[in-house]
Amino acid sequence: MNPIEFRPFTADERRALAELASSRGELAHDLLTGGGVFAVVLGLGVLVVRCVSGPPSGPERVVLAAFAAVLALTVLWKIRRSLGRALAGARADYAADLAGGRATTETVDATDAIAVAELEDEGAAYYLRLADGRVLFLGGQYLDERADFPCTRFAVTRAPRSRIVLALECAGTRLEPSARRPPFTRAEHEAERVPADGAIVAVDFESLRGA
Repeated sequence: MNPIEFRPFTADERRALAELASSRGELAHDLLTGGGVFAVVLGLGVLVVRCVSGPPSGPERVVLAAFAAVLALTVLWKIRRSLGRALAGARADYAADLAGGRATTETVDATDAIAVAELEDEGAAYYLRLADGRVLFLGGQYLDERADFPCTRFAVTRAPRSRIVLALECAGTRLEPSARRPPFTRAEHEAERVPADGAIVAVDFESLRGA
């Protein structure tokens, strides 16, 4: 890779980071998740009662609604308990990026690529052999709509702390992957054996073809 360059965030990038640093989006997600669980549980409860004893009475509806509300709150509590700390850490990273005010741009020269098949909606992924012999891993949904990627020379602009990709520009020619690997398994994800986006991987490039 070439030396890192710095530039100020654009107005659009600042707005995007400010939105990511805010917890308002998480509140909307919580309301949507909780409301969905409540509606499904209440609907199933009414259906069961109707099948067993006919249309539920007023008191029965109150009991069903209370049960659905408790279950929805329990689901939200468990989600917050498992993800809350990670979400708070991510918001802090976005806020730090915003306070820093600058993006980083790395220009990369690649000589070969190995594509990784996508599992569900994790986004496209590639192992890239660089001109200096190292191996770079890129993966994420930002690659999905890039018909010109991978390419022999490209620049990646990121927010330095969160590492979120702000721009990807191809300056070289299209580099057709020389091999394709199956998607990462759930076991590999759970064992944290999937490289992070933008990581330099300590592995022989040729060994990746048969892995």
